[in-house]
Amino acid sequence: MKITTLNSAFRTLCIAVMTVTATGASASIPLAGIYEMNDKEDMSKHQMYLELDFINSRPDFTQTFTTKRSEFKLLPSDFMRAKKLSREFKGTTAPGFGKYRHHMLFSSSEEFRITNPRLKKGIILVEWENTLGKKGEAIIIPQPDGSLVTYGLTTFDRLIGPDGHKLTLVKSLLPDKDNDNSDKPDKEKTETFTADGGLVQEIITICTYPGGVPDAIKRLRELPDDDTPATAQKPVATAKPQASEKRPATTTIPEDKKDDTFNTFVSNDGSIWRANSTLAKLGLGKTGVMGASATFTDGGNGTVIMNMAQDIAPGDCKVYHFEYIYSGKVVGKTVVFDKITVTVRNGVRDPDARPKPAPKNEPNVITLLSPTTFDFSGLKFTKMK
Repeated sequence: MKITTLNSAFRTLCIAVMTVTATGASASIPLAGIYEMNDKEDMSKHQMYLELDFINSRPDFTQTFTTKRSEFKLLPSDFMRAKKLSREFKGTTAPGFGKYRHHMLFSSSEEFRITNPRLKKGIILVEWENTLGKKGEAIIIPQPDGSLVTYGLTTFDRLIGPDGHKLTLVKSLLPDKDNDNSDKPDKEKTETFTADGGLVQEIITICTYPGGVPDAIKRLRELPDDDTPATAQKPVATAKPQASEKRPATTTIPEDKKDDTFNTFVSNDGSIWRANSTLAKLGLGKTGVMGASATFTDGGNGTVIMNMAQDIAPGDCKVYHFEYIYSGKVVGKTVVFDKITVTVRNGVRDPDARPKPAPKNEPNVITLLSPTTFDFSGLKFTKMK
């Protein structure tokens, strides 16, 4: 993301020059505000504080947080912990700065800055760098209510990262006609924009597929930068599907395969099934928890594909992350899987993972309990919208 602080007298001229620089930055993006996330889901906390100003830039956190406790609307007052803020970006400015924290049995956090924003049909493509020097690209999707949803921001794995979680606008920094923008919600500003609904749905679909965020970023890179903020011809899609799920199916189910159980799973609506339990209830240990999510697609010829992500926290201050792809067929009210692919084991992705016969000593059958619940080896999943 790139936009330097501009003197108002030269802003129009400088923006015109910036559009032809090597960075490819487009005209000023009318998005400026303070955003907070305090999302509790599946026994986890996803928390973020984000300051963005794509018009004038922002100072780094060491310049604005100088006391132990701060005034937040959604976050705890000690979220920033001023004395422990990184000094990596001290004294600098950038289009955005943020801090993200995930908490389950223990907390992990990351500070970062955002640079080089580019508008692509109302979706914003940015670059980011954390305090350890790790860099990447991310997608920011503005929502109709003024909130934001991001994909690819931070180094966190998508299951425990901020992907798909909503950042609520708590203070707009956009200028308005009265030059008084202290606490007016974004919807009152005259200079707002929305994203192309069709493109948003396409990007979300790609991002929710395992490893799909780089593909979505590549798709956006190929689009020309917007000269002006885009206004959607149809409503923007809701960007809620979380980052651990498989791409929803787009193929039509043949009439001869339209079994009730099959249709419950392969619904083509992008539904996510979630579960969590203690390891004791599952007979896997005395302490610890397990969380999982699953999505289903049509594998053709009556085959059901289940993509499942699983986090196991056995109480040793470490989370073990796994991802699987199961393939099988409906038998009554069950789906019996005969193939399994382990794509991520202990947090390490296997680029050469191949389907193998489902081991007899591992779970390979799911049982539909109701239209919105199923059991998989004692782990009860609930369908989420």
